[in-house]
Amino acid sequence: MSCSLKPNTKSSSCSTGVPDLATLDSYESVVAHYTVHQAPIHEAELEKISDNTNSLEELIYNAATAKCKDTKRHPHQRRLKKKDLEEAAKRLQKVVSEIGFAKDFEGIYQIFKRDISSIKGIGELTAYDTALRISHIHGCLPERVYLHAGALKGAKHIETAGHLRKGVSSKDGILDVDDFPSAFRKLKGYQLENCLCIYKDVLKRISLKKKAST
Repeated sequence: MSCSLKPNTKSSSCSTGVPDLATLDSYESVVAHYTVHQAPIHEAELEKISDNTNSLEELIYNAATAKCKDTKRHPHQRRLKKKDLEEAAKRLQKVVSEIGFAKDFEGIYQIFKRDISSIKGIGELTAYDTALRISHIHGCLPERVYLHAGALKGAKHIETAGHLRKGVSSKDGILDVDDFPSAFRKLKGYQLENCLCIYKDVLKRISLKKKAST
């Protein structure tokens, strides 16, 4: 989903914006900050995708075109061309029955990855985002951590510090939550992916500091 730090205006404690990230100096502080300031925003973004639909076809169209409840496009896909998102929706609607029979996030994601990641401008990140929206509505959010783009960078910083097994961040692009340091195990798989992406620069600073102290 959207991987940028944003103020959580729903909370009075952060009505003036996101607190100074320079104060974050440990994995525990990153997770605590994410839980309070960013996790609620992530959940709200998932809720924005219109689920007031009469069919799975319509739901897939809304998810693939990043259509939110206010009819605006989701910020993570705002720079993509409308024709490319429409093509993704068209391809997915051809396999609607297969999507309907998928039992979990992995099944949904593999269909999306297979059928739309080859579209110019789409790629695996949009395939993941789209599958995440569908799985959220179906109540089968990912338990594992899918690494791509910013999330992969965040994981590599933790690996650099010696807190992920060497090379594990590149293995299939999917990790278990338990592969990460204990501080991160409070998060669900899809939350940890979001956290790694949002805080990748903070994790780089913390990891370099930890590596230098060893």
